[in-house]
Amino acid sequence: MFWISKGRVACRSVLLACVLAVSGPAATADAPGSSLRVGLSYYQFDYQELLTLPLKSTEKGLLPGVSARLALEPRAGHWFLRGSFDFASAQAKYDGSTQAGKPLVEDNPHLLVNLDGTVGWIAFSGVALYSGLGGRYWRRGGSYSEEYSWFYLPLGLRLQLGLGRDFRLGLDASARFMFGGLIRVNLSELDSGFNNPLARLGSRIGYHLEVPLTCQVAAGWAVVLAPWFEYSAIGQSEYFAVTQNSKTVAAGFEPSSRTMQYGALAGLEVAL
Repeated sequence: MFWISKGRVACRSVLLACVLAVSGPAATADAPGSSLRVGLSYYQFDYQELLTLPLKSTEKGLLPGVSARLALEPRAGHWFLRGSFDFASAQAKYDGSTQAGKPLVEDNPHLLVNLDGTVGWIAFSGVALYSGLGGRYWRRGGSYSEEYSWFYLPLGLRLQLGLGRDFRLGLDASARFMFGGLIRVNLSELDSGFNNPLARLGSRIGYHLEVPLTCQVAAGWAVVLAPWFEYSAIGQSEYFAVTQNSKTVAAGFEPSSRTMQYGALAGLEVAL
């Protein structure tokens, strides 16, 4: 949720958005050759704004999601392309305060979408480096909604290890450099006289780690179990004007925050 720095707007504070994150896993180890993976994820979402008491804004919950990933990797080449899509929509528990510091607990809906595209270079057998471009959108509801969006540049390392004939164990670790973040606070949903402020978010570095285990169950088919962890953060936004009936009544901002997410993906992988 955004916070008022001055003025006389009376609105209750709702979860400020953070990076988040959620999204779900974004990268896993690939089998030799191209593949398509689809799966379901289930993960813990833990968000906290960096505020001074008695002000407080946290959000926690178990979120289900869906994931799809397409990997194009020539068997005899040193380069590969990978694209992923992650989606989650669920409720999480907000435990925080109002603008005046009064405790507030409620359930709020969340919509999370993540798109990611990377280009990788296979340095030698089982070891690859990659980079690319990703984007995330987060909409949080309540008495009014907040919409967060940003881009990030992933820089990662992918390791693979064969475990016998049918199993593969991987490690996929990346740093994610956020940029171009925006927040829109839809105050008109609270009162039609309010504006919907738009502001730039501060950029921070996030991290993603995944350890996929793949088991081939038939020719061209495999099952995947991939535990994962993600840390993301955003810096304080620029200040923005809050207007009511075209008159400025306050200035607001989005404080710095951090989000931790951890869970697992289970899915099927088919060779192309």
